[in-house]
Amino acid sequence: MVASFTTISALTIAVLAASTKAHNQMTVPLATWPEGFYNKNSPSGTIDAAAALPIPQGMSYTTDSASNVKAYWTAFNASKYKTLKEFAWATQKLEKGASNECGFSLVDGQPQELPEMVEWDAFSYSHMGPCEVWCDDKRVFQNWNCGVDYTETPAKLPYDKASCEGAAVLSCYWIAVHTVPWQIYTNCAPIKGGGAGGSKPSTPAADTPKQNTPDTDDTSTPATPPADKCAVRRRRH
Repeated sequence: MVASFTTISALTIAVLAASTKAHNQMTVPLATWPEGFYNKNSPSGTIDAAAALPIPQGMSYTTDSASNVKAYWTAFNASKYKTLKEFAWATQKLEKGASNECGFSLVDGQPQELPEMVEWDAFSYSHMGPCEVWCDDKRVFQNWNCGVDYTETPAKLPYDKASCEGAAVLSCYWIAVHTVPWQIYTNCAPIKGGGAGGSKPSTPAADTPKQNTPDTDDTSTPATPPADKCAVRRRRH
């Protein structure tokens, strides 16, 4: 019985570790967090799915992850929104202490070098949904379903580094639609040599060209979703 209990305990710990790993954070460039803050893997906001995007006829937001992604994109592309960032800023309910532009991380944190790839510690296949990377008001990376297309640990996102030269802040947005309410994960890092660390990103513009719907019949095929910018959580001194 002791051996069995030990085995079960080990399995439980492994499952809990995997669950924790499923809720991620940007690791390159490294975000700065408020002193004593430990919930770095938690969503910084949630979205009431049906209120934000009416459920498409014959579809649901509460089935399996892949079907939820199809429903999300069907609704998103019929909406007024053009980017995930714009959608998140307009509809999310922020957790206490979080901001639209940086989530729980600090816009005036330790400045970082622009990396060759933006990295998240991992995306989870069970937490499907699109993600975007922004440098100030420029969207420099987008993917229709990051949990499917970027499965490595860490997940390396091939952003447009050249478009980030001189930018003040790099931000990453990810929406997980495996459950309702939808979960928004946002991290940011100020960039060395950019605008005076912590310049405010502006409210997302509404005139960005709309993007095409991904081929949702094949969830393993990457597609290209939409463009905008970040507001400001300050470090406590």
